[in-house]
Amino acid sequence: MDLQEFGKRVQQVREEVLRIKQHELATELNTHQGIISRLERGIGGSLDLVFEFLSLLESRGYTSHVLFAKQFSILSVTGREKINKVNVPSEAVNEKFKLLKQTLQQGYEQMVAIDSLFEFEKTPAKKGSKK
Repeated sequence: MDLQEFGKRVQQVREEVLRIKQHELATELNTHQGIISRLERGIGGSLDLVFEFLSLLESRGYTSHVLFAKQFSILSVTGREKINKVNVPSEAVNEKFKLLKQTLQQGYEQMVAIDSLFEFEKTPAKKGSKK
């Protein structure tokens, strides 16, 4: 990633996450709007300014380290990124659910059968009946 790419990411976060103008960010970071513009274009700024920007994001509850990620997504800053770490075909998932349903049904049927045995034993014998 070069400075221009990093600047684009800063601009995108400012506009889409923070939803503030350059001059508002400048005020937050105790600098000038022109410095923010230069940072976003990748032709200026300083490490102190970058750290201040990252600190601002963190103080507002956003993840800042993802700005440096190889695969950047604005959703990863907000924590709303869809996590797709497990790539399981839907047929395999459906098959597992089918098996789980069968297992639960069998367990339920066994529980009902056992319960009915206990109910049968609890039923008092009628008077006059032979055992």
